[in-house]
Amino acid sequence: MNKRFLAFSLATVLAFSSVACSKKDTKDDKQEETKQTAQVDFETIKTSYYGTVKLADYSEFVIYENEKNASDDLIDSQINQIMSSGQYNNYEKTDDTEATEDLVANIDFVGYVKYKGEDYAFPKGSGQGHDLNLSNSDFIPGFAEGVVGMKVGETKDVNVVFPENYSPTQGPDGEEIPLANTEVRFEVKLNYLSKDLGLTDEFVKEKFSPMTGADNVEEFKAYFADNIILQQVGQSGALEKFVEKCEFTPNDELIKKEYESAMSELESSLEENSKSMDDFLKEQRDGQSKEDFEKEFKDSVEEMNKTYAVICALAEDQGIGLSQERFDELLGQIAAQNNYEGKVDEYIEFYKNNYNKDPKEAFPIQFLYQDVMKNTILNKAKIEKGERPTEAATTEDETTSNN
Repeated sequence: MNKRFLAFSLATVLAFSSVACSKKDTKDDKQEETKQTAQVDFETIKTSYYGTVKLADYSEFVIYENEKNASDDLIDSQINQIMSSGQYNNYEKTDDTEATEDLVANIDFVGYVKYKGEDYAFPKGSGQGHDLNLSNSDFIPGFAEGVVGMKVGETKDVNVVFPENYSPTQGPDGEEIPLANTEVRFEVKLNYLSKDLGLTDEFVKEKFSPMTGADNVEEFKAYFADNIILQQVGQSGALEKFVEKCEFTPNDELIKKEYESAMSELESSLEENSKSMDDFLKEQRDGQSKEDFEKEFKDSVEEMNKTYAVICALAEDQGIGLSQERFDELLGQIAAQNNYEGKVDEYIEFYKNNYNKDPKEAFPIQFLYQDVMKNTILNKAKIEKGERPTEAATTEDETTSNN
């Protein structure tokens, strides 16, 4: 359970960091309000808040070469995933009159399948004003190829076959109609053509600065590289292994308080779902006894607190802090990622309502984690060549050495 708790508490950072950003120079009324409504309790990012820690030597913080590097292919893949989502397109309308593979076609379309011998326009098979990148389409295979060669203003049928894993649709009477390996006819109208300008400095600054802080393509790619490395190291278990080597004396009162709070939340959730603790242990914990569950649960709270204490101790050792200004910046990034750009107060309420926590309490340790990990990876950790051995290989080596 320890690893699951740790993954839950710190993965939030990695999820946010893959897209989140802030607008550097914006100082509107909302931001001024944020400074009043999201004041950080800086005591929660001090080692003494969690207990006392004696850090292990940095040679115990082992990172492998492949974990501290982000390949160009991986960076481009993550950026392309965002660019191809349809939400961020850098298209410029052209005077071209015939669709070619290097252009983007703006189309209207209606999809028809045969149902009881008649053409049936199935649900979610239609669209208007859709931009179809003819060189990078995620439509059914053959669809984009069928649009190539069309003239602006032309309407034609494009016949394709749904893939074998395609989900069924509903008929007019609500019955299920299988679509896998089924022929479908799309009636397509070509409205106009555009050129994909791709990633440019101007486009990055306009569209992604509110989410990444990057003002040009180089900074944008560097941002993704940093966060890919954070994710790779986070998933490697390097921090967990280092934490195990550190000595920790917990703040027993804090652990008791957090344990009781977490148990209270669990019990309230069970009650809301008309479940008892016995039901939970039987259905979710394979019949584990209440005593064993409570011990494991409390141990996981202590392990999480130890991890947080080590993060704080690393920050103090490296002279890294979290200012109110830095907190506001990062909170603004997360708000922008969740479509609350310039509306941080509204995002705070959204977060409270959905996660039953206040961001000013949940995020400081996570924000500190980002900065601490970046500096540790770059300047403190021991870097090993090659790739990290698998757990099985490590266990086998240890067994061999013991014999």
